[in-house]
Amino acid sequence: MSRIVNRASPRNHRMSADTGKYPTVDWLHNPPSWNLTETVPGKYLKIVNEDLAEMNAVEKAAVDLAEADAAMVSEKAEAVKILTAPGPLQKALYAMVMVMAREIRGIKASAPRPNQTIEQLLPEAITAINNGELDAL
Repeated sequence: MSRIVNRASPRNHRMSADTGKYPTVDWLHNPPSWNLTETVPGKYLKIVNEDLAEMNAVEKAAVDLAEADAAMVSEKAEAVKILTAPGPLQKALYAMVMVMAREIRGIKASAPRPNQTIEQLLPEAITAINNGELDAL
C-alpha cells in the first residue's frame, strides 16, 4: 500500500495499492511526514520539498477566511433567492439583510460601527425601502 497526496490539494490524500493510477506529476507518493494526515486537518496541509508540512498560523487564518468568504457568498445567494420573492415582507427582510451586509463589510474593513440592535438598524432598512433601493425586486 502506498500513501499518496494530491499536489494541488493536500487535503486530498489516501492509501492506494495501485499507484499507477496516480502519476507523480500530480500526486506525491509516500511522503515522510504522512503521519500529519492523522493529526492535522487536511485543509491545513501543504507540500514543501516533496513532503507534507503543517501551515503556519497566518496560512491557516487565510484558509479559514477563504472558507468563511465562500460560505458567506453561498448563504447570501440563498438568502437573496428567498428574500427577493415578490411581496412587502420579503422586501423588508431583504432590506434588513442589506443593512447587515453593510455592517459585515464595515467589520471586515476594520471600521465597524458600534454594536447595534435590530431596532437601531431598522430605520436604515426603512430608509432603503422608502428611497426605492428595492424597487427592482
